Amino acid sequence: MTNFPAALITYHTNSYTCGVARFNGALSKALQIPMLDIDTWVSKADYDSKYLFSVKPSEFDQRICDLVSDSLSKLNGKHWVFFHEFNQTDIEVKLAEISEKAIAVDRIIGSAASKFFKDVDLGFAPGLKVASQEGESDVVLLTMGMAHKINQTGYTILDEVVKMDVRSFQLRVTVAIHEGFDIGETFVNVPEQVGASWSSDLVFLGFLSDQAMSSELRKCDAVVIFPQLGARESNSSIIGAMAHGAAVVTALDSNSPSWMVHGQTIIDVRQLQKFPSSEELQRIGRNAKEVVESFTFENLAKDFLS
Repeated sequence: MTNFPAALITYHTNSYTCGVARFNGALSKALQIPMLDIDTWVSKADYDSKYLFSVKPSEFDQRICDLVSDSLSKLNGKHWVFFHEFNQTDIEVKLAEISEKAIAVDRIIGSAASKFFKDVDLGFAPGLKVASQEGESDVVLLTMGMAHKINQTGYTILDEVVKMDVRSFQLRVTVAIHEGFDIGETFVNVPEQVGASWSSDLVFLGFLSDQAMSSELRKCDAVVIFPQLGARESNSSIIGAMAHGAAVVTALDSNSPSWMVHGQTIIDVRQLQKFPSSEELQRIGRNAKEVVESFTFENLAKDFLS
């Protein structure tokens, strides 16, 4: 057994939906060791290696409890443990008993754990890492999407156009949450899918409230929306962006409405030879706002009442 853990063992792995998973991902990176979920760790069945356990047993279902209990009983040597909680469960007591080095996230938890391992150090939970300040980009684009509705072809075409431009571009990515789809997977898949077809600067904004989205729409230079099919009257994201006076880059086809005209009220990525100037974007945005100004819920209600 080496003196350094072979891996950090975690239960949750999605850092977008679980604080402990985010914590463990950052800690494993700082220690330069891999992070393994419990099922992967058990399947390796390497009981002679040293591990760092950073888990909350209160979140385990019965299957995981049984797996962990059985595997801990087979481990050789001493290990490292980070206690996020200590409720004197059998798993927590066992982790304390096999500890070589133990750290508790706060003094109350440390005091509880020290009854079973006297040398529990007091730790802490580091906050959000200070990110480097975003550089200024000449053109700021905003895009939005759901994980199951990303049309990568449009982003690929747009990326080729952008590459030929001397200006710097930034694409800001937001996600919409769809009922029945996993939020965590959406947060992971959307930026990955968009990023796979985009070579310029990309910033992931996550899920935004309507107010925050409206603010982003007002600040950006253009909006990028590629439905799976061509642009339609049913694309509320497109109409909403146009209503904000934003120039929308999308994909038109024979079923797109007649008021969506490339270079006038909208930008068809397939007809785009070079990215529009700031003046052209503003002109298209003004036209777009004018052409959709009647598309309100009040007017839709009137259609039912007339």
